[in-house]
Amino acid sequence: MFELYTERLRLLALDDALISCFIQDTAEMDRRLGLPPVLMQLPEAFQAELKPALEEFCLPKIRAFPEQYLWFTHWVIIHREQQRRIGGLGSSGPPNEAGEIMIGYYIDKPYARQGFATEAAMAFCQRLKNHPDLELIIATTPIGHLASERVLQKCGFKWAESEEEGLNRWELKV
Repeated sequence: MFELYTERLRLLALDDALISCFIQDTAEMDRRLGLPPVLMQLPEAFQAELKPALEEFCLPKIRAFPEQYLWFTHWVIIHREQQRRIGGLGSSGPPNEAGEIMIGYYIDKPYARQGFATEAAMAFCQRLKNHPDLELIIATTPIGHLASERVLQKCGFKWAESEEEGLNRWELKV
């Protein structure tokens, strides 16, 4: 398994088996990682999208392109001191023809507004920037979601536009 470390966090890239386990039984995935089972406090709409995204995007992509699994996989965010899963993040895959990728992240409600999302996103973006074809990292936030906007601003993203779907588009030039 591939890992990134920050001062307070461990970012762990899930392999095929762990993503499958996450989809079927999140508590079992936590146990396999040596972590206590966690029931995250996330918005219902997000929870409804997470596992289908893992099943319909991450798994097929990492199976089709195993040599690029780090681009397609789900990364769990682990609080190093507490040895507890507190969030996750990922990207849309390797850079497209225009040199762009999209990232997304989430943090469990009890750990919000403590800088964990910023710390994880910064480390993740630093790793992504090493790709020679990457020119632009994109992220979207719901319009008015100030905490998520602040995370992106701290990571160096600039607001680009408001999209029709009620989202703000943010960009980080590499």
